[in-house]
Amino acid sequence: MDRMFEGDRALLDRQYDCVCYDPETGLSRDELRAEAGALEERLSGEAPIRVKAALFKLTLENARIHVDEFDWIADHIDYGDTLSDLRGRQWTDSGLKAIGAPIDPLAESGLLTAGLDISHTSPDWARLLALGLYGLQSAAETRREQLAAENALTTRRRDFLDSVIMVYGAMRTLCRRLSAQAGKEAARHPGDAERLRAVSAALERIADHPPQTLHEAMQLAYIYHECQEFEGEPVRSMGGFDRLYSRFYEGDLAAGRLTRDQAKELIKYFFNKFYARTQDRANGKNFYFGGELPDGESAVNDLSYLALEAYREMRTVNPKLSVRVSDNTPQDFVALAADCIRDGCSGIVFCNDRSIIETMMKFGKTREDARRYVPIGCYEPAAEGLEMNRSVSATVNLPKLVELALNDGFDPVYGRQSGPRTGLDFGSYAEFEEAFFRQADYVLDLAMDQIRKSEGCWPRFNPSPVLSGTMAPCLDTARDVSRGGAKYNNAGIVCGSLGTAVDALIAVKRLVFEEKRLTLAALRDILRSDWEDNPRLRLIALKKLPKWGNGDPEADEIARRLNARLSACVNGQPNTLGGVFQLAQFSIDYTVRFGRSCGATPDGRRRGEMTSKNLAAVTAMDRRGVTAMIESAGRLDQTQFPDGAVLDCILHPSAVRGAEGLRAFVRLIETYFELGGLCIQFNVFDAATLRAAQENPEKYASLQVRVCGWNVFFNHLSRAEQDEFIRQAEHEEGIR
Repeated sequence: MDRMFEGDRALLDRQYDCVCYDPETGLSRDELRAEAGALEERLSGEAPIRVKAALFKLTLENARIHVDEFDWIADHIDYGDTLSDLRGRQWTDSGLKAIGAPIDPLAESGLLTAGLDISHTSPDWARLLALGLYGLQSAAETRREQLAAENALTTRRRDFLDSVIMVYGAMRTLCRRLSAQAGKEAARHPGDAERLRAVSAALERIADHPPQTLHEAMQLAYIYHECQEFEGEPVRSMGGFDRLYSRFYEGDLAAGRLTRDQAKELIKYFFNKFYARTQDRANGKNFYFGGELPDGESAVNDLSYLALEAYREMRTVNPKLSVRVSDNTPQDFVALAADCIRDGCSGIVFCNDRSIIETMMKFGKTREDARRYVPIGCYEPAAEGLEMNRSVSATVNLPKLVELALNDGFDPVYGRQSGPRTGLDFGSYAEFEEAFFRQADYVLDLAMDQIRKSEGCWPRFNPSPVLSGTMAPCLDTARDVSRGGAKYNNAGIVCGSLGTAVDALIAVKRLVFEEKRLTLAALRDILRSDWEDNPRLRLIALKKLPKWGNGDPEADEIARRLNARLSACVNGQPNTLGGVFQLAQFSIDYTVRFGRSCGATPDGRRRGEMTSKNLAAVTAMDRRGVTAMIESAGRLDQTQFPDGAVLDCILHPSAVRGAEGLRAFVRLIETYFELGGLCIQFNVFDAATLRAAQENPEKYASLQVRVCGWNVFFNHLSRAEQDEFIRQAEHEEGIR
C-alpha cells in the first residue's frame, strides 16, 4: 500500500459528495427511470418480488459506475430512484398508509408509533463470506431444482427463488463492471495503477468465487451492504469483525500478502466507507467484537486488538463498535476498549454475553443460536442469519402514560382522548398505579394490533430477495423474510424514558397519597399551569423526593413493578409471522421528541423538557454517583428485555485517569454485568472542555460524544443538545 490512509483521508471522507460518473459507463438517471417504467409496464400483474428483482437487475447492469483511484474498495453506482419510487407507490397500494391512519393522532402526540419496521436487519455475514455471491446464487438454483423434483415448487416458491437467483446474478455482474472500470482507471492514473489493478482483481474474483483474502472479503461485504440498502432494508449490523475476518487476515499474514501494519491500513479504508457514506448524520454501522464462539470459547484474537487500534487512530464516529464480554473474554481487551473511550473514542457499547444469551434462551432460542447474536442497530440482540427481529416496530412514551393516568385517559397537551377512561380520583396510590398500568396495557395492545395489520402488507410493500438470499432458513422454506421465512420472526416494542416515568409515579405517591400535600385535582391544575405559581412545591418535587438511579429501594421497586407489567403484556405475544413480540427498555434519541410532547410531570419537570435516556436517571437526579445508578439498574430483571436495554454513564476524566483509573473503569463494567445488566455505554468528559468546544468549535473539530446508540461530533449538535451534555458534565463534577 504505497499511499497510506492518512494521506488519502481528505478525499476518502468526501468520496460520496460529488461522484463524477462517466456517461460512457451506463444510463443516466432519467434514462434509467424511463427504462424502469417500461419494464414495470411489461411486468404488470407479476408478483411484487419479481418486479422488484427485475428492477434491481436493470439498475445494477445499466446504471453508471465509478471507481476512485484513491480507495481500496470500489462501490460507486448511480442507483437513482428506481426502487425507492417503487416502494413509495407500494406504500399506498399495499394499504400500509391506510393502516397507519387510526394511530396517526397518537404518533402526532408523541405517545405511540407502531407499524412495519424493516430498518433493523443483519444478513448472514458468515454465509455470505463462506459461499460468496456465486455460491448463494447456486444455493437458490439447487433448492429450486430440489423442490421441482419433489413436485413442491409452488408459484410463490418459484417467484421467491427465481428472484434470489436474479438479484445475485445482477450483483455478480456489478462486480465485473466495477472490475473492468478499475482496469480502465489504472491506465488513467499510473501513480495508482498498482492499487487499481488490485481492486480490479478482487472484484473479478468475488464475482465468481468466495473471497480468499482480507481485501476480497471486505470488498464483498461492502458491495453487499450497498446492494441490500438499495433494495430497501438498512444494514444495521456488519457482524462480528474478528470472527468473520480473522481467517482471511491470518491467511494473508501466513502467505506474506500483508503485514500486520498493512492489514491495519486496509481496515481503516474499510471502516472509513461507513463514515464517508453518512458522516455522523445517521445511526452508525455496528461491528461487534469478542463474545462466545459456537464452542463457548472467546472470539477475541489478534485481529480484535488490531481493529481497535485502527479505530482509535482514526478517531471516527462511524462505524460504532460493540464489545461482547463473556466469562472468558481477556480482561486486557476490555481494558483496551475502555481506554479508547477515556481517550475520546466513545462509540463503543459493552454487551454482557451471559445475560443476553440467557435472555434469548428464555424466550425460545437455542444456546447455539443465541451465541450467534449480533447487536442489531444499537443494542438489540438478534440471532445472525436466523432472525428478522424488527426491533423498533413500536415506540411507547412512558411519561406520557403517567399524564394519561392523571387525566382519565385524556391528553391535556393535544386536547384529545388518547387512552381508556380510568378515573380521576383514587383512594390509594395502588389504585392510581393500576390506572397507569391500564393505560400501558391499552397502548401496548394497540401497538401489537397495528403491527400485526402491517405484517400482512409486507410482501407487497417490500419483498427482500437480497437479504433473504443470505439466510439458510429462507432458502429451506423458499420464503422471503417478508413472509416469515427466517427461523425467528420477532417484533420489538420499545418503551422509553423509564427514569422520568418512575420519578413521576413516586411524586404522585408521596405528594398526594402519603404526605397529602395536595389532591390529585390540585396536582392536575399545577401541571397544566407548568408549575408557574408553585415554585416551592416544584423544588420539593425535584430535590426532596426519591429518584430513580440512586439505589433507592422505593424507586427501584416501582421500576421493577412497571417492567414486570410491561413484560407480561408484551413478551411472548404472537405476531402473524410465526414469531413473538419482545420488550425493549431504551429510548435512544427519542427523549427530545418524548419530552416535547409531554406537559409538566409530577416529578418537577416542566412542559417540553426532554425526558430521561435509556435506563439512566433524569439528568442531575442521580445524586449518589455512578455506582448507585448501576445498583438501581442492576435491580431490574433485565431478562424481561429480550429486545434490549442499555445504561448510559458519564464519567469525569479524573475518575478514570492512569492505570488505577483504568482498572476502576473495567471493574465498573464487570460489576454491572455481575448484577445482570445487558449493555452499558459511557461518555468521559468534563464541563470545561465542552464549554470550550462550544465557544471555539474550530479548535475541537474531532471532539465526539455518545448521543445514545451512536456517536456524533460535538460541534454538529444543536446548541440545546450541547447545553444538555454540559449540564450532565457539571452535575457529574458536583457529585464527585
